[in-house]
Amino acid sequence: MATVKALAKGQIVIPAEIRKKYHIEPGTEMQIMEYGGL
Repeated sequence: MATVKALAKGQIVIPAEIRKKYHIEPGTEMQIMEYGGL
C-alpha cells in the first residue's frame, strides 16, 4: 500500500513507484474510487 499526499489546491501526489508501475504520465486520466473512510 502506498500513501498519497494531498496538496493545498486539491492535487494529489502519487508515489513514483506507483506511477512507474502503471505508466502514469502527465495528462493520464484516472478514476477515483471511494473506499471506507480515513
